[in-house]
Amino acid sequence: MINNIISNFEALDKEDLTKFAGKWIAVVDNKVVVSGESFKEIYTYVKTNYPRQRPLIGKLPEPTPIVLNSIR
Repeated sequence: MINNIISNFEALDKEDLTKFAGKWIAVVDNKVVVSGESFKEIYTYVKTNYPRQRPLIGKLPEPTPIVLNSIR
């Protein structure tokens, strides 16, 4: 079971997650299967559609703007 969670976590490195910025995601079988605005929404979806799986659920941070200024 722990290997499945680790595998799902490692799969995040291979996926473009920028489209999920600021959202909750669930990873099952090494891919993002759902994203949304609330944990409850994600959890309900996963329990309904993947009842025997142990998903990795988390919220991705908002993109942080970087401001560069040349001060002389």
